[in-house]
Amino acid sequence: MAVGKNKHLKKGSRKGAKKKVVDPFSKTDWYDVKAPAMFNIRNIRKTVVIRTQGTKIASDGLKGRVFVFEIRKTSYAQHQQVRQIRRKMMEIMTREVQTNDLKEVVNKLIPDSIGKDIEKAYQSIYPLHVVFVRKVKMLKKPKSELGNSWSFMVKVVALEKLLGTRQASQLNQLMDRNHQSKSLFEIQTFNSDK
Repeated sequence: MAVGKNKHLKKGSRKGAKKKVVDPFSKTDWYDVKAPAMFNIRNIRKTVVIRTQGTKIASDGLKGRVFVFEIRKTSYAQHQQVRQIRRKMMEIMTREVQTNDLKEVVNKLIPDSIGKDIEKAYQSIYPLHVVFVRKVKMLKKPKSELGNSWSFMVKVVALEKLLGTRQASQLNQLMDRNHQSKSLFEIQTFNSDK
């Protein structure tokens, strides 16, 4: 290294030099966005595109742009429409629950076929989309205890494997007559007596 030369010292430092301020919209063009023919107002809004420069073409910047717009700011149902929707919804729900037993109602709730029926019924009142049954509440306990009968069915299947089909079917008939679910121990002792 030569004496008296400093590598880090640059000629004409740029501390005070300022960048040229360029307006970002000076090299842009504005285009109208037009809606399809089904709408009354065709010119929806304007969009900005960078001008054609070299290999970059302005029309390529426009292709593939998707614009989301609303016909109006809020689209809520009127009070009377809400009342009609509630009334019809109650009719459909009560009809489904009264005509079907609990197992069928649950099977209809799982694929949301009741929600689809409600959606179809209301198209004349107000266009609803994505209707779901969010909550189901049992107001009255059914006459036959469904939980016990399902557990009883599981117990009978287990007994068929233990005792044989004929004895298990006799048990099933006896339980139908009594309309009460017995414990597995009581059923086994009953069959062991015969």
